[in-house]
Amino acid sequence: MKTRFRSVYYIFIVIIIILIIAIAYRVASPSTDLNRLPTEVNFGVSWLGDSIVTRIDIRNNEDRDISYTIKITYYWTEDVIVKRSRTYHVPKGKGMSFAQAAGTMDVESVRVNIKFFKEGEAEPFEEVTRYVRKGELA
Repeated sequence: MKTRFRSVYYIFIVIIIILIIAIAYRVASPSTDLNRLPTEVNFGVSWLGDSIVTRIDIRNNEDRDISYTIKITYYWTEDVIVKRSRTYHVPKGKGMSFAQAAGTMDVESVRVNIKFFKEGEAEPFEEVTRYVRKGELA
């Protein structure tokens, strides 16, 4: 009877060791799902001649399709402000890219404000402002 309990004891110890190793492995190896943002946004603003070009990449990492509204405001001067707004439907797990030119103006710099909205939300989930001089990238 003692040997039977001893066998159960050793099996129990082996199971505990395997569980500890499995938990340690799970904690030590980061999951890509845990590190991924629900929405990933990359953008760039650059000059093309006398025109500003805005490039935006957006990726939907959520488990549902989402429509994103992107509002871009170009402040050429205090008196000349150009606003653009467009909505894009992005399926879950997919991304989209677009580029937009904002007209022509003979100025040395421009301020660009970009707001990113998810469908049904009044506040942007991200907002950025960039100041770009001719010949620079932002």
